[in-house]
Amino acid sequence: MKINIKYAYYIAGLFDGEGCVDKRTLIITNTHKKIIDTASFYLNSLNIPHTISIYKPQQKNYLMFYRIKIYGRINLERFYIYIPFIHREKRRKMLKETMIYKPRKVTEKVYKQIIKLKNQNLSLRKIGKILKLGLGTITYFINKRKY
Repeated sequence: MKINIKYAYYIAGLFDGEGCVDKRTLIITNTHKKIIDTASFYLNSLNIPHTISIYKPQQKNYLMFYRIKIYGRINLERFYIYIPFIHREKRRKMLKETMIYKPRKVTEKVYKQIIKLKNQNLSLRKIGKILKLGLGTITYFINKRKY
């Protein structure tokens, strides 16, 4: 899949500034509907399913806000692979959340490809793109050394 780098960086910046990781869910919150609509359009073009919710506060002085939620192992892994966000703590939390899921089984041939690509000093993201495997699966097999 060819990704639009402009879209990926827009989402990355928004997630670094306005996003969080909570219980296997990525959340981006903002009070501006246009920003959320733009992010939703970009996520759709990157083939990352998500939902949008509207929250109306009980207090009069608070603004209405919008929230994008991304959940599910495949969607979290797609986000991690395609969106170049840089916030270190969010990256660590997201990797931890994707590792909770049970990895797919891979053949000995695929396992050897994973190790070969890792030995070429490729990042886990690039290995995932090349082999079309999730980040959790790749990390699991690199750490466990099983097939």
